[in-house]
Amino acid sequence: MLQKLNIISPIFNEEKNIDNFFNGLKIEKDKLSRNYDINFIFVDDGSTDKSKQILKNLEKDNDFVKVVFFTKNFGHQNAVLAGLKEFESDMYLVLDADLQHDTTLIPQMLENMKKFNCEIVHMKRKYSNYEGVIKRLFSRIFYSIFNKLAEVQIPKGAPDFFLIKRCVRDEILKTKISYNFIRGFLHWSGFSKVLIEFDQIKRKSGKSKFTFIKQLEFALAGIYYYSNKLPVYFFVMSAVVLFFSFIYLLFILIGHFFFGNIDSEFPVTLVSILIFGSISILFNSVILFILFKIFSFSSQKPNYIKENKKEDE
Repeated sequence: MLQKLNIISPIFNEEKNIDNFFNGLKIEKDKLSRNYDINFIFVDDGSTDKSKQILKNLEKDNDFVKVVFFTKNFGHQNAVLAGLKEFESDMYLVLDADLQHDTTLIPQMLENMKKFNCEIVHMKRKYSNYEGVIKRLFSRIFYSIFNKLAEVQIPKGAPDFFLIKRCVRDEILKTKISYNFIRGFLHWSGFSKVLIEFDQIKRKSGKSKFTFIKQLEFALAGIYYYSNKLPVYFFVMSAVVLFFSFIYLLFILIGHFFFGNIDSEFPVTLVSILIFGSISILFNSVILFILFKIFSFSSQKPNYIKENKKEDE
């Protein structure tokens, strides 16, 4: 019996890339058809261009293509989540549809999973000229900060380009903590994994939808879900500021009462601001920590909403 493999691709306004991406996947599917039953799972993340119609046509003409349509843009991670959740398989391979993740690497990923008998194969891009200097710099800074703050170490340059077994997918779906930062969960989970370096291709058409604001939001989500250290650092910082504020206040009082060298109330005002500001940060860091925990386990907002498919469109 052939092993089932679902290839999942989030799509948002990629009308110029979908056909080439599909053709690349189809070539690899044909090569692997003797050993794997492969389906393509495309998740349209609220596209506003012609992507939606192109995907409908592909689904209509190919029985191995399944498409999930979102009612609006819910974000890349939720699109990946939907692909994992909506369809059953033995293995799941995730890659982007912008042609920057090379489809010819799929056989290599499968070979490595079989060779090392691991649960995760995660691709790790080499830092080259595939994107702008600022974006590469931001990526490096993010991974450096994240690995210091979080309880998980993610290799620099590890995108959402990975192959996982069903057991990993099941654990992803069990906990909300994984939903908004799936790559973090892959490395936090403890499942056996193999890293493979690859050269990320430059985007040929269209512009990246992963703007700086989305990158920042994604980075903060990762730290939010996988770091208990941030409030601790805030606590330590406020405690240090508080300590030196009292030392400075003591210095001012000694100078005033024993040497009479204070002519202004400015230093006292400054120290007061430092003291009460640091106390405020201290208590807010504790409150922030508690809110993080409450929100993580009590939020009922759906991660995505599927569009109802209509017949004969």
